[in-house]
Amino acid sequence: MNKTNLLRLLLLGLVIGLAAMGVKLILESEPPRRAERPPAAPPLVDVLTLQPGTHVLRSTVHGSIAAMHALHVRPEVGGKLLSLQAAFEPGGLIPAGETLYELDPTDYQLQVNAAKAALAKARAEVEIEQGKRKVASEELRLLEGSVKLDDASRELALRAPQLKQVRAEVLQAQNTLEEANTRLQRTSGRLEQDAVVLSRDKVPGEILAARDSIGQVARADRFWAELQVPVPLLSRIQSRTADRPGSRVQVLSQGQIYPAEVTRIRAQLNDSSRLAGVLAEVQDPLGRLPANRDRPPLLIGSYVEARIELGTLDHAVAIPRAALHDNSRVWLVDGENRLQVRTVEPLHLGPDMAYLAPLDAGERVLTGSPAGLVPGSEVRTREAQ
Repeated sequence: MNKTNLLRLLLLGLVIGLAAMGVKLILESEPPRRAERPPAAPPLVDVLTLQPGTHVLRSTVHGSIAAMHALHVRPEVGGKLLSLQAAFEPGGLIPAGETLYELDPTDYQLQVNAAKAALAKARAEVEIEQGKRKVASEELRLLEGSVKLDDASRELALRAPQLKQVRAEVLQAQNTLEEANTRLQRTSGRLEQDAVVLSRDKVPGEILAARDSIGQVARADRFWAELQVPVPLLSRIQSRTADRPGSRVQVLSQGQIYPAEVTRIRAQLNDSSRLAGVLAEVQDPLGRLPANRDRPPLLIGSYVEARIELGTLDHAVAIPRAALHDNSRVWLVDGENRLQVRTVEPLHLGPDMAYLAPLDAGERVLTGSPAGLVPGSEVRTREAQ
């Protein structure tokens, strides 16, 4: 073997030996340790810390505006319609005491004149009969002693029945005159309260029969808001009485607030909705008072929203309706920062808030749903804004 081959063999053996030593070192060495991850922090949830207190309760309902004391103007006597009040047109406002209409009074004035004449004649008959009674009394005095009369015969001799008859005729004539004057007065009509005209059915010149409708009017200073209210709320609504005011109401329409007061609760439920009817009286709905002239008029037939005050609720906590699930469950965080589910019976449900009995010490209410979490999960809390 020459020197060149020998040198190659030595180099090859050296390489194999170094490789074997490297493999041995790798096998004998320990694998590197991985860095340990810190434990995950509990999820963060928003909670409300609630303190019991006194809460003013309100409920939002809907309804419509209706006329209060609407009536048809119907003359009690017939005749030719001479004139109507200038504002007797739909939407017109007629002040209290203004003459609404006038009928032709000619026939009724003639009846008054005839009744006056009949009364004068009846009174004259009384005077004539009183004169005859004096003559009869003098004649009876002259016959005193020669004729013996009982009490009944004496009354006949003194013409007492005739005097009673003519006096009765005077009373009858007076009644006839009063009736004629009443019919004459009824040829014109007035109202004791300010009125708004809803419709007009007749025009001047038409011949009317008694009780024909000239038009329809309603009280102008007050309207009714007829509200549809769930029956469970009725126990908290007060009607106005002589001793106390009714529940306060805010009627909302056209971006304006119209104060009102509950005056009546209907005795019958609505057939279709099965809701109770509550009547709230709205003052100055047409904005006639100086303080309300910038407010648009509240029109009859308008659909409105209203907030009814339902009194107060003591020693209760209020939570958003969104935090009350199925109207009966709330998610809580207890004193150990663990989630719990509680079944509750709300004391009152409002449109935005629910009112509950006070919670146990340390418990807080979740403002939303705990997505992906289960009861017993540990959480971190943050007070909701």
